[in-house]
Amino acid sequence: MSLLATSVAIATTDGSAGKAGATVSTLSPVSAESPPSLLICLHHKTSVAQKIQGNKTFAVSILDETQRDIAQLFAGQSQSSQSQSSQSQSSQSKDKFDLTQHLWQQTHSSAWRLQDALAFFDCQLLQSVRCQSHFVVIGRVLDIALGPSGRKRRKPLIYASRAYTMLSDPPIRTT
Repeated sequence: MSLLATSVAIATTDGSAGKAGATVSTLSPVSAESPPSLLICLHHKTSVAQKIQGNKTFAVSILDETQRDIAQLFAGQSQSSQSQSSQSQSSQSKDKFDLTQHLWQQTHSSAWRLQDALAFFDCQLLQSVRCQSHFVVIGRVLDIALGPSGRKRRKPLIYASRAYTMLSDPPIRTT
């Protein structure tokens, strides 16, 4: 499985069940038909999986190659997260957002959007299915936005072989 290269994103939620966010590398469009839908996979023990189910909404921000640090922070791989390992998961999530609060903007659904993401999807929860150790979470896309224009063409951050990596060549377009 580690050889499957995937985009890296941050999934967030907020509402009556609480605020949470996590790095995800399992995401995929489900349908482009109106309304479009997409899925993400989250470990069943994460607070974000539980809170998405409670809030019934989530947002997905696709990261670019310059955003490895935020991917590591929301994956629990940064030094600030490691030093807080004795704290509860929910307070760690709050701290992740506190450390990066200037980067976020609240969406119409109350989830959080990374302002400088390559792309962003605001979703309403359609279905959440437990499959072994993970929840497959499917959302109806309420809003889609591309990242800031005017910047040099950015490439997505990729996760493969258990490491973050980047695309080295420009994409080859097929017809």
